[in-house]
Amino acid sequence: KSLVNVHPMLQPMVNALNQNAPSMTSSEIQSAISDIRKKDAEFRLNTDTDLRKEFSAQPIVKEYGTVESAYKTISNALSNPSAANDLAAATKFMKLLDPGSVVRESEFGMAVAATGVFDRMNNYLQYLQSGQRLNDAQRADFKKAADLVYQAAKETYNQSARQYMDLAKTYNVNPNNVVLPENRSRTPATPYRDWE
Repeated sequence: KSLVNVHPMLQPMVNALNQNAPSMTSSEIQSAISDIRKKDAEFRLNTDTDLRKEFSAQPIVKEYGTVESAYKTISNALSNPSAANDLAAATKFMKLLDPGSVVRESEFGMAVAATGVFDRMNNYLQYLQSGQRLNDAQRADFKKAADLVYQAAKETYNQSARQYMDLAKTYNVNPNNVVLPENRSRTPATPYRDWE
């Protein structure tokens, strides 16, 4: 009973102990149980660590971190209009679209110019007066597009997180040690049982 749910790799040792127990002394049985428990703890720790490293190294996971950071910057910048925040929002928006890229001035210009001719003229006048590069309609459009990109990245990340948490269950290790609650894109971070 004390060896229920041991790591699957140790099941042959448990089977051998069950088979040989009738011919063993109680101290030999306790020693064998202790040895299996120790190996079980080592296997679980190693499996937790290996799965966590494998999950964290996935391009989807790394890219999501960049997307999430860009999204937060965009949201904060767009909610406080200013010349500097317009620059931050447009730059991070381009980063959101291509997390691995370096945003060049021409790409920044494309983001700011993503509007009609009259809006561009008004933007130019506004830029001359206050330094702000975006109008309210553009800010709303940037926010809506950023929401869509972020939600898509979040869904992909969560699919991968669920796969690794399910994999952890098959190895009889705690899924919350593989995908740490603070690294989940759910709000608030929830333990594995609520993901099922």
